[in-house]
Amino acid sequence: MLSIIIPTFNQRERLAVTLENLAKQERIEHTTVYVVNDGSTDGTKQWLDELDYSWLVPIHQENRGRSAARNTGINHARSTYVLFLDDDMVVTPHFICAHLAAQQQKEAIYIGEIINIPNEYVDDLFHRKQTCLTFHELDPFEQEDFLVNLGRYFQKWNNEGNDISWTCMVAANVSFPITLFKQVNGFDERFKGWGVEDHELAFRFYQEGGTFQFLKQAKAYHLDHRKKINRTQILENVLYFYKKTGLHPEVKAYVDYVTGKISMNELYRQTMKREPAVHEEPLFFKPNKHLTDKESKGHFHATHH
Repeated sequence: MLSIIIPTFNQRERLAVTLENLAKQERIEHTTVYVVNDGSTDGTKQWLDELDYSWLVPIHQENRGRSAARNTGINHARSTYVLFLDDDMVVTPHFICAHLAAQQQKEAIYIGEIINIPNEYVDDLFHRKQTCLTFHELDPFEQEDFLVNLGRYFQKWNNEGNDISWTCMVAANVSFPITLFKQVNGFDERFKGWGVEDHELAFRFYQEGGTFQFLKQAKAYHLDHRKKINRTQILENVLYFYKKTGLHPEVKAYVDYVTGKISMNELYRQTMKREPAVHEEPLFFKPNKHLTDKESKGHFHATHH
């Protein structure tokens, strides 16, 4: 009934924690987890093939990028609903049940809560081989991210109503009916590198009449890591998205937000078509700081996850 798709590339250490965590989930035996190894070179293939989780299906392909990896996972899924998760996430015990119960009550695009744990703290945990912390021990280290935490604010500004905008969707913690994904022909594999492809998919969901709901009960902790980021490529992805939509006004608002030109409050007004119910100082996404926080400071294996 529910499939989980996890694309991975050279993140064996964090992926091991993700899978160990999923093994403790309620209803995991009724779930199929497809891990799509996108051409890893760190021994991920052999390691995955030797795991004995009954619910795990490893899929191996040459390196084609995370959009292609997610599409590959969907092509193998035979479930009613699909949940995308990243290879560096640990989730609370009722995570699967929360997504599944929500879908069974009302089919929609459910965006779960993401708690971003900064890479410096995560690297220290792995260095000390201390990766079995309780969630309340991780909570104090959250580094708020004005891209992945948009849903948190949109729900609050909507008087705690669950309806939110397509701009809030990221592919690290989101579920939806598989028929909707196939209806929009999946991820656009022309996006290169890191970023934007999930928002572009969300916009196509929106155009097809999909509704977006914030599911704070489905909480995932993101064990952040350094990335090699091509800033020029990200800008090209943003512009490709904007032009592809025919310069749609809501996409322009998204572009203005991610480039730091308008506030999150204004993004809410333009995409939700109403004033925020809770008024506070304008909140601005700072793209340079965001990318600097995530960029590699030396040699790291990961290049597109």
